[in-house]
Amino acid sequence: MRNAFESNNRRMLPERFHSEFLGAALRASLNGDRSLFEGVWERCAPDFWDCPSNARVETEYGRDGYAWIDILIRDMEYGLAVGIELKTRDESVEKGQLEACRRALCAEFGEECAAIVFLTPFNRQHAARVSQDAAEMLQAVEVFEEFSMGSGCTPTRHLSWLDVADIHWPGGGDLWREYREHVEGTIASMHRVEELVMRNRTFDDFFGMQAAEEFWNRLRYAFRNSGSWDHKGVRVIELGEVKGGPGELAAAIRILIEHGERVAHRVKQSGFSERSRQRFVDSEHGWIHQALFGLAIEFPYVWLDGGKDYRLSVRHRDHGDGLSLVTSQGTGRLLIGQRH
Repeated sequence: MRNAFESNNRRMLPERFHSEFLGAALRASLNGDRSLFEGVWERCAPDFWDCPSNARVETEYGRDGYAWIDILIRDMEYGLAVGIELKTRDESVEKGQLEACRRALCAEFGEECAAIVFLTPFNRQHAARVSQDAAEMLQAVEVFEEFSMGSGCTPTRHLSWLDVADIHWPGGGDLWREYREHVEGTIASMHRVEELVMRNRTFDDFFGMQAAEEFWNRLRYAFRNSGSWDHKGVRVIELGEVKGGPGELAAAIRILIEHGERVAHRVKQSGFSERSRQRFVDSEHGWIHQALFGLAIEFPYVWLDGGKDYRLSVRHRDHGDGLSLVTSQGTGRLLIGQRH
């Protein structure tokens, strides 16, 4: 039987949907089987706050047409307020958003009566089930921990969607069962963390420390005055910020191709059409793209593929599908180090 929350391509539902759905489920639980509401309150509220008998659940709560928080749970008897800010993708996490929510809720309900919960696919505890390094790669963990250190006396908690899916709510019937399956299979699938770890392994792992160090040094030179580069994860290059010549990015990539450990010299044909290439060559940053395209011509084990955007990849002995060195996002942005 098909899950009501899944599409054929397992496309992620928008975050607004999840806040409205969870809010509606909490209201239904308040008016019937309270196990879901009590389970969420237990996970979200400070330990010394008793579960309220008289509560209200609101979504997109705010003032003057501006929403402060995705879900607000209010204890109507004691004036306590738990604000839940939720994300269904780690990449949609924004710095400063939690602090803005905290300030707004404290101003509305008083600092002693407000608590902030960050609900994301994974928190530190759940990510650590994959590896100890996985949590360090999550934007949500970094943002929450930085926020919580500066949140003063405001109680804060970071929950994984798996903590919500763990709640048994018989009153929710098949719909809640299917939603729990959707959370575990799509929003917070452990495969997503495993992919993140693989994608964020450093070039040291793939190409050796010496080649990787030379690559990063050359890349920093191409992006002098930009302090955003380090050795972790996929890096976004805004081509308008390039300070060096148009061939410097290609020169940095060449280091990995020529001197990287375990690069395999097996021929691979490119699958990116000349017509598609021309759009990039004709763009404002055409010389940079053209220099990268030249690597696929020069080295038979380096190739281009894609449709609207392209990937420049290299053969690797440990990864039969190759390693993606550069991936385009339109003609003005490139991702460095994203694996297939």
